[in-house]
Amino acid sequence: MKIFLLIPLVASFVVQAQVQRYHPERTRQVLKDLTNRPVPQLEIVGEPGSPQAKEFLNFFATEIFPAQVKMHELLLRYYSNHLRKDSGSYSTDQERDELDAAQLAAINEYSKQLTDPVVAERVAKYAKLAEGLSGPMADSARRALRMHELSSFSEEMAPVVEEMNNLYQKFNIAVDQTAAKAEVPRFAKNLTTVRRLYKDRKITLAQAKRRLANLFRENAYLNVGHQATLATGQTLNQLAVVRTRLAKSKGYATWAAYQLEVDGQGYEPAYRGPAKQREFLEQYLAALKPLYENFIAERKKALGIDGELMTEDVALLKLQDTGMLQKYFPNAKITDIWERAIIDSGFDPEVLTQIVVDDEAREKKFLTGAYMAPVLAPEPVVTKVDAAKLDYIHAPKGLAGREPGFVYILQNYQGAGVRDLEVAFHEGGHALDQVLAYQVNPEPDAYGYVEVPSMSMERFLADPEFLRANATPVDGQLPTPERFAELTANSQKNSIVTLVMMAKGALFDTKLWDYDYDAPGAQTFLERVEALDRELEIYEAGLKSYPTNGPSYFYWLGFPHYVSGNVRDIGYTFAEIGSRMMASFVSDEIERTSGRRSWNQQPGLATIFADQFYNQGWKYLFPTNIEKITGRKFDPAGVVADLAKILKCEELL
Repeated sequence: MKIFLLIPLVASFVVQAQVQRYHPERTRQVLKDLTNRPVPQLEIVGEPGSPQAKEFLNFFATEIFPAQVKMHELLLRYYSNHLRKDSGSYSTDQERDELDAAQLAAINEYSKQLTDPVVAERVAKYAKLAEGLSGPMADSARRALRMHELSSFSEEMAPVVEEMNNLYQKFNIAVDQTAAKAEVPRFAKNLTTVRRLYKDRKITLAQAKRRLANLFRENAYLNVGHQATLATGQTLNQLAVVRTRLAKSKGYATWAAYQLEVDGQGYEPAYRGPAKQREFLEQYLAALKPLYENFIAERKKALGIDGELMTEDVALLKLQDTGMLQKYFPNAKITDIWERAIIDSGFDPEVLTQIVVDDEAREKKFLTGAYMAPVLAPEPVVTKVDAAKLDYIHAPKGLAGREPGFVYILQNYQGAGVRDLEVAFHEGGHALDQVLAYQVNPEPDAYGYVEVPSMSMERFLADPEFLRANATPVDGQLPTPERFAELTANSQKNSIVTLVMMAKGALFDTKLWDYDYDAPGAQTFLERVEALDRELEIYEAGLKSYPTNGPSYFYWLGFPHYVSGNVRDIGYTFAEIGSRMMASFVSDEIERTSGRRSWNQQPGLATIFADQFYNQGWKYLFPTNIEKITGRKFDPAGVVADLAKILKCEELL
């Protein structure tokens, strides 16, 4: 997952020969020092081509650039406090509360820029001065006006925007302070263990079901959502109403309609907006449904299972896959494996020096998820502008002439072996994109594009040669190459379950926020969550869930995706399709140049990712960017057809 609050900044960070690791005192100090960075400098080179261009550049230098610097500083304040809190880099509860308050103050001050008429006038004048001018900066001025018109609110809505920030912060604080938060790592590890023991035939189905029933009775994620909701009363419902009112003030019926217009600028029109995205997901799920139901039926038959199964039992039906390799990938080795793979793939070691990896579960830390915070991109020491071309003068790639970036990866390995390694490659993929895109003039990004680099990097884990080369022997032994090949092939077959759950979550997210919570007689937020939880049971192949001690629908509220209101969970489904296309393209390219399709120790991978993806993908709308890189049409039906072939059920299409 990638956190988005970013405008690239300048920063200083200690350069070492490897990825930075979390250290209590050092990390805490570095995060505090984020707000003590050098003041960004601007230099205009040459002479403008006309009096209008001169006026445009003067306005940029005196009004726009200083305003950008101010916004940068606010975001650094936000990240400094947010990451110190989430990493548990504080000493007392009082200090934690101070970090919460400072984080909220920073984001509220940032949000005020979206309701300040002075800011609106400044952006409008900047775009007006760009009329008739050509060049990237003039284009950027026109785009800035469009984005400000979308994302800003009238001055009278300023208290409503602040109320939204306060309510969201209140719920997040409650999540962080739940007793259940500490149970999440243990729950995840126990869940993995039960499933692996059953697949390894060390416990019976009845024993596995009993253990799962006990585990899900006290589902840690559900308990996090439930406890946070109980602690905050009507907060989530108030938040939903406030967001709906903000959307209506902009002329949109629902928060999803508004949010997907703001964030949807990076999508081609056919993939933009709640109606089109909902239609896409429903059609995609309908295509996957017969494959999913057939998979369950075939696996029950193969395992000789006649009795009733629950939704949570579906994982037991999966073929033995790379999850069986848990003991060969201990927690202490995960980050090392990722780091070595990046170097072996041809990436410059200086890339890693800009990344902090915080991978240990510990008291006080955020334990219910993983994310990459793109705090700072590597930026020129001095921002230079070519006056004649109205364009930025791009510094050479690499850190020569640039201040290093600063990216923070927060994750908690759960003792899940290859699954933990997948998380490392996912968040690491985001980090590489952040420090290698060298994107001076940001274009609107679609979340379906943003997640492709990270999900493409997960394809390392589909490579049996790579897995075996990086596994840690147990009692001096490793499974055979044939066994690694079998398990990775089985993971591809099992992916039908993941694809259905991923698309189901995206549909839940879209429908949750594409609703008028401010209408007379409207459902409350919790009523809507409960109704959607029941409605989406149609994608569960007729299975029911294990009983829980709290209402089962609170499970959704244990994850930040659905409460955040970002309405971008569909990005994972889009990116899954895009990453499959990207992985196939990369494999074809390295086979063409090396004669091997394996991603293990392929130094050409860095060039492919950097030149074909990081340095150009953001220039186009999604999925055109994926199509231009791979030379293939974005084809959800093709993904379904390929999966049907792998599962040997083509007749169902």
